[in-house]
Amino acid sequence: MATDREKQIAGQCFKTGNEAMMKGNFDYAMQMYGQAAKLVKDNLVFRQSLRASQKKYFKDNKTGAGMMQKTKLMSVKGKISKLKGQKNTNWDEVDETCEEGLKLNPWDHLLNFELAISARERGYVELAVLSFKEAVSPDGDPKKLEYLSTYANFEENRQHFEEAIGVWQAIQRYYPDDMEARQKIMKLQ
Repeated sequence: MATDREKQIAGQCFKTGNEAMMKGNFDYAMQMYGQAAKLVKDNLVFRQSLRASQKKYFKDNKTGAGMMQKTKLMSVKGKISKLKGQKNTNWDEVDETCEEGLKLNPWDHLLNFELAISARERGYVELAVLSFKEAVSPDGDPKKLEYLSTYANFEENRQHFEEAIGVWQAIQRYYPDDMEARQKIMKLQ
């Protein structure tokens, strides 16, 4: 949990990030929002602002840094797999590693999904919802069954049944033979 001092510093970073965004200095805004999010990991507004600045930096190209950074992105994803394979996963480290990758491609569906899992495991519900939505958005991978079913179960577990039904219905549209989706829809209605 962030200390009062960390929250104060994060607030100043956020303010500086806002000023940079207004001036069109997206690179500096990313740095400031990134610092704020690192200090206060569960602050949704810091993460939303960070993601917005990253997307602006890449001119909303939906691919991020592109082919030149593909090797680095693969390395980040490998590190996440390694971290998750450890007996006692350090979810803060998974979070930071996801953010390293999202600097290169804020639309990356796997990184957004892994960030959602990391947030869920630490109880950062709002961040988990944001990241799940990014992972299954049209810019992410809206048809990936693992992402959809994990997100639907997450919403069901927190008793947000309408959201869960909506995700299960999306699964049924993409995978008409999926029995679990059919059963969950019937159960939750």
